[in-house]
Amino acid sequence: MRYVTIALALMLASPAMADPGDPTFSAPSVDVPQTSEAPDVQPAQPQCAPNLEMFAVHVGRSWGERMVARMIDARGDLVVLFRNPRSGSWSMSVTYAANGLTCMLSGGDSSEVRAEASS
Repeated sequence: MRYVTIALALMLASPAMADPGDPTFSAPSVDVPQTSEAPDVQPAQPQCAPNLEMFAVHVGRSWGERMVARMIDARGDLVVLFRNPRSGSWSMSVTYAANGLTCMLSGGDSSEVRAEASS
């Protein structure tokens, strides 16, 4: 439900929403193993915003989340973790270096912060 809310809110907030059919669109692909027991489920469309700032405003207004960590992955893309310190809700996004598009990777309703061990 949360991902549908993000997609709808971002579409309403920006007429320049990312279109997966657009040749400039870039998102990670996921291979899902097929077995005889696997349900016939279509993969969800990625929820994206034109840039990190717009995505940050959305998760801030929707869930009170703020940026708590930023990392650069092996491809040079920016991965950001947002978290609400009161509710524990969180969202993780990736901003693609190639085009600046920011997409939701995952999110949840609870989290725990652990202190880093001193070295």
